Amino acid sequence: MLAEITAHSLLPLIFLLLGGGVLLWAGAEFLVKGGIGLAQSLGFSPILIGSTVLAFGTSAPEGFVSVMALFEGRGGVAVGNILGSNVCNLGLVLGATALLRPMKISRVILMRELPIVFLATLFFWGLIAQLGLGRVTGGLSLLAFAGIYLYLVRVSRIALPPGLEKQEREGSLGWDLFFVIGGLAALAGGGHLFVEGAGGMALRFGMSEEMIGATVIAFGTSLPELVTSLVAAFRGEIDLSLGNLLGSNLFNLLLVGGFLGVLRPISVGDQVLAFQLPMVAAITLLIYPLCLLTLPRMVLGRIGGGALVLFYLVFLWFA
Repeated sequence: MLAEITAHSLLPLIFLLLGGGVLLWAGAEFLVKGGIGLAQSLGFSPILIGSTVLAFGTSAPEGFVSVMALFEGRGGVAVGNILGSNVCNLGLVLGATALLRPMKISRVILMRELPIVFLATLFFWGLIAQLGLGRVTGGLSLLAFAGIYLYLVRVSRIALPPGLEKQEREGSLGWDLFFVIGGLAALAGGGHLFVEGAGGMALRFGMSEEMIGATVIAFGTSLPELVTSLVAAFRGEIDLSLGNLLGSNLFNLLLVGGFLGVLRPISVGDQVLAFQLPMVAAITLLIYPLCLLTLPRMVLGRIGGGALVLFYLVFLWFA
């Protein structure tokens, strides 16, 4: 790694961290701007754009890491990565976002998106419990993923406010795609630089490679979701932010998990069935009572955000 080469000097590592941070933030700004534009240009709701285009891009690191782990013979790491990332998305990322910027949760999120993610978790859990994670489970997961998104595309067009499809706006579809692709590229580059810099710092201060992998690298794969959600929330695009996180969880479970099973059957341990999958389901449900604390406003505030972060820390402790 570049970080290993430069670990003898702090200055290059600081530049890596700063450069990575700037790229991450700029990439998130571009991605959110392009996502909003796509929603208006194509006539889709921001929730759908967040849960498709943005979620696919920000979930790419987790998918790449899981597939690489699978082909290295570490199936448990591959499965643990996607499940741990899902808890991280709703615990650390959503929790940190709500701590910094309380979020009003829309009825569509509460009544449609969250139940879909919860039911998808139960579906994946049930398949693994009964059939293991093999080609049948993988194939059924991929079919479920396709069915869910066909439904969401149809409903998201119907549910648009009147006139939005005809809304005139500056720019064009081409520029929107440019912002999305450029934003994703900047997020990928920024995340890589940030992890390299942080890894070099950790080596310099005596952390083991195993500890770096469990902390710096694991956090690094969630950086795109974290920064994108923060930027979207601070720009008032709450549906885009939440769509990104919930869509990322669907991508991780059904698409990445499905591909893992199809590519190579994995022996799933008790840790996955008895702890990791239940925790993914539990944190999805936890959002409801946290929102009910603020009735009738239905805001996920700082108390709720703190509770989600605490849940994630408990998950890490017992994992």
